[in-house]
Amino acid sequence: MKKGESFTSRTLFITQDFINAFARFSGDFNPIHVDEEFARKVGLGGTIAHGVIMLQYLVELLEGKFENGFSFHVKFIKPARPGEEIFAKIVIENVEGSQVHFKATVEDTGGSVHVAGEGRGTL
Repeated sequence: MKKGESFTSRTLFITQDFINAFARFSGDFNPIHVDEEFARKVGLGGTIAHGVIMLQYLVELLEGKFENGFSFHVKFIKPARPGEEIFAKIVIENVEGSQVHFKATVEDTGGSVHVAGEGRGTL
């Protein structure tokens, strides 16, 4: 790995069916995820995906690059919604021996950033 190099995950097209399936799997039936009318009433404009769905794409990408471990912290910036296609991306900021500092995002194919942060991985 070298400074400036970037890596992206596979993409996920988010559907309400996928969100509902995740709610059943996780037991998280918060109505902002599964009830369109409720989500609109609370000002979200419609249902939103569970945040952990976006994090899973980032973790999957990091596991493939840093087999000896990694840590990161992120901020949720924008919820992902049905109809959006998301992917995770890391950009290498610095490499010192086996330690790698990276910036991380989860974005949609329209160019919006949903999650942003940074971390360190060990090669």
